[in-house]
Amino acid sequence: MITRRDDVAAVPGRYGRDGGFGTSWDSDPHEDMVAILMLQRLYDPIVATINADFWTLAYQAIDDCLSRRSTTDLPHGDRRAPLLSGGT
Repeated sequence: MITRRDDVAAVPGRYGRDGGFGTSWDSDPHEDMVAILMLQRLYDPIVATINADFWTLAYQAIDDCLSRRSTTDLPHGDRRAPLLSGGT
């Protein structure tokens, strides 16, 4: 479990597991998000770069969704990203 923010995607409360061939999963209860990255590459330096980019993009997608939707539309301050469908 991550307990402090030391990079852009290190969110306190997020937890998960990394596999030996680059596959990883994480759960962020605060954002109501589970994300899975599936790689099949024995660990080398490029895996760390791909992993960091993946989690950065996952959190950026939440921010982008929320910026397009007014927080007044969300019930009781709910920060979860709305389901995307048909360009709305």
